[in-house]
Amino acid sequence: MKDFLEHYQLYHGEAPNERRRLDYLRGLARDLELPVVAAPEVCMAEAEDYPLLDALTCARLGIDVNTPHEDRPRNDARHVRSPDEWGSLLPFPDALLNASNLAESCALDLLPERLHSPEPRLKPHETPQLVLEEKAFAGLDVRYAPDRRPTALEGVTTRMGPGCTLRLRKRSSMQ
Repeated sequence: MKDFLEHYQLYHGEAPNERRRLDYLRGLARDLELPVVAAPEVCMAEAEDYPLLDALTCARLGIDVNTPHEDRPRNDARHVRSPDEWGSLLPFPDALLNASNLAESCALDLLPERLHSPEPRLKPHETPQLVLEEKAFAGLDVRYAPDRRPTALEGVTTRMGPGCTLRLRKRSSMQ
């Protein structure tokens, strides 16, 4: 773990003046006598997920999507790519080599026979689906004004799928 803390992260975010930023950060790492490591900032599975990432970031920041903010993602560049794709964006071979060496030194042994999900703590009459529905529907009253609850209820019901308990739908729509 100590080796990882002694590297300086570089990634290409495909923003304007990105090469200038990378050159500056590489120079800073050199001045601090730290090796650089290629470590992309991945926040989404696919580039098409950018609108969702932006909306979630805006929600976290408490702003709407029309409000500029420095912490909002600038583009769709922060999605999962192959090592070759990331390598073609970053012009520093030593950063790529250091990333490869760090990855090889990280031993993560996930033996399927040793992995198991903990048993949920349910009362005798409960099912995981029922508990999830109860929590989701109970949250409607707390999080939404009375006039917005029908729309929120419809959204939760849709997301829960066709197996959503009718009893809970009726209970929530009455409140």
